[in-house]
Amino acid sequence: MSSYLEEAREFAHNYVKEKFKRSPLTLFGLVSLIATPLGIALSSIPSFFQIFSLIPLGILGTSFWWYRIANAEEIAKEGALIYQDWHKEQMKEKRRAEFNEIELYNLKGGEKLKKDLWNSYQSFVHAIRDQEIISEELFYEFESKADQGFHSGVNLLKEIADLQVIQSKTSLSKLERQLSKADKENRAIIQKNIGIYNSNEQKISELTSVLQKLILSFQSSELNLASATSSFDSQNIVNRNSDELTLAVEASKQVQARLNRFSMSDEQNLKNLYQKYGEKHG
Repeated sequence: MSSYLEEAREFAHNYVKEKFKRSPLTLFGLVSLIATPLGIALSSIPSFFQIFSLIPLGILGTSFWWYRIANAEEIAKEGALIYQDWHKEQMKEKRRAEFNEIELYNLKGGEKLKKDLWNSYQSFVHAIRDQEIISEELFYEFESKADQGFHSGVNLLKEIADLQVIQSKTSLSKLERQLSKADKENRAIIQKNIGIYNSNEQKISELTSVLQKLILSFQSSELNLASATSSFDSQNIVNRNSDELTLAVEASKQVQARLNRFSMSDEQNLKNLYQKYGEKHG
């Protein structure tokens, strides 16, 4: 871990320097620093104007202040994140290479077990990336857990493969035949070897069971992924908005009905008023 941190710090430090060296401000300042006095020297301009060479120096100083002082910490963080992503990809490639080199031909169903681990891991990672509602923190946490799980699975496969290499070089039936013919002195040794053989078989069975559990865990996690990344508040919000919309429409209907009654009443009142006026002045 300390080596990783040291490399990350070194990369971040160099990243800040490279940002400064390659910035347009720095490059322009360097070119101007060379071109300005040279142009003055080759022209008929008085040497007094060499003072303008201070302008490129000011540009360089501004660039140095911007990249190496004012924003050095932010740029270093940016470099550290780049290194982190690069290192993560390097580790993934290393694990994939280790995974591809593992051979389980001597284990019944071994190659299928290996294939199932890869497919379940890939399926889970793709499911994470396909989630529409997921925070950045959850995304990286789940991806990291998936990588750790796959790495553990690769180590289990290695242990199984190592045991299988040893087991394939030993025959239990041969050991049992040797035991039946052995004298008293060698009998104990052969019995011990048979015990080791059976113990190795038991370890292979246990490791295989753990690996199958990991595969099922990937599958189960994928099924539960949507529930883990979404709060489903949208369902409650939709229901609440639907109720409020319905109530608003019903309320507007009642208001409109009252307005209609008022307008009809006003219209009748006007008719009555005009009628009375006509009778009085007719």
